[in-house]
Amino acid sequence: MGKNKLLHPSLVLLLLVLLPTDASVSGKPQYMVLVPSLLHTETTEKGCVLLSYLNETVTVSASLESVRGNRSLFTDLEAENDVLHCVAFAVPKSSSNEEVMFLTVQVKGPTQEFKKRTTVMVKNEDSLVFVQTDKSIYKPGQTVVALHALSKYGAATFTRTGKAAQVTIQSSGTFSSKFQVDNNNRLLLQQVSLPELPGEYSMKVTGEGCVYLQTSLKYNILPEKEEFPFALGVQTLPQTCDEPKAHTSFQISLSVSYTGSRSASNMAIVDVKMVSGFIPLKPTVKMLERSNHVSRTEVSSNHVLIYLDKVSNQTLSLFFTVLQDVPVRDLKPAIVKVYDYYETDEFAIAEYNAPCSKDLGNA
Repeated sequence: MGKNKLLHPSLVLLLLVLLPTDASVSGKPQYMVLVPSLLHTETTEKGCVLLSYLNETVTVSASLESVRGNRSLFTDLEAENDVLHCVAFAVPKSSSNEEVMFLTVQVKGPTQEFKKRTTVMVKNEDSLVFVQTDKSIYKPGQTVVALHALSKYGAATFTRTGKAAQVTIQSSGTFSSKFQVDNNNRLLLQQVSLPELPGEYSMKVTGEGCVYLQTSLKYNILPEKEEFPFALGVQTLPQTCDEPKAHTSFQISLSVSYTGSRSASNMAIVDVKMVSGFIPLKPTVKMLERSNHVSRTEVSSNHVLIYLDKVSNQTLSLFFTVLQDVPVRDLKPAIVKVYDYYETDEFAIAEYNAPCSKDLGNA
């Protein structure tokens, strides 16, 4: 074992305990022991000892003393002359969150023996969960929820035994999938797609630990046919895939009128969802604001919002252009919704298809 010229990096800013027989007299044995001034329970800590001017091998022991008794940290660590020896140890969990204890370090050899006693702080280690949210800054009125519950979940699922839990999912047929949950991945989402729906599946858990198991089923419900207080029509130009540019560009034409019990609606919003893979051509949307009936427009990657001052029984015609951004095969219909801004139960829904939605050559 070679000589160490630098202290262990994990011991920076830790308590230094100097145990000399007589440091002022050259050639006399000197002892230097480094331990943390703050010890966390159930966490790996480290202590080191350096001996100088020593002509024999000695053993080093350390223990903690409190009103509830003594706890041995490590015993019989063999130390040689001018070599920095380090040992890892763990302090058992205390009944008190914080407590001052006495640390006793004993160095013992055939002809040398020395004991030093000092105080250290012992603190129970808390389990923490760091949650990264989707926003860097939250504005007043926005709420971040479930952080406390996630912290509690992190503490509940942590096991110090290090043993894993095995989760097995099986179908009534040949499908079988296994997950292993341990301290290294206990907060990691693991998932698998079920091959057949509907179907019968069973779950079995073995081992030790806490596992949260959830099934998720996603499906689409078409809007029901009903009487709407708005008349809403949607067409695409061209309507079919005959034209060469129909794959990559087409126009959305809207017709809106109010058919409710009043003479006209309040301010209304037309929300046009884009077909997958298409985005609105912004200049054509901006041109809608030239109309006397349109107060403003908003554009996102997959929605266009058109704000109307009001809608009467006179039909309003609106149109803008969309462009293909990403080729998508077998396109599905997109939804258009018009609703009264103040009477949100007054609305109408329609859907439209891209001209080449059923053309496999679209991808």
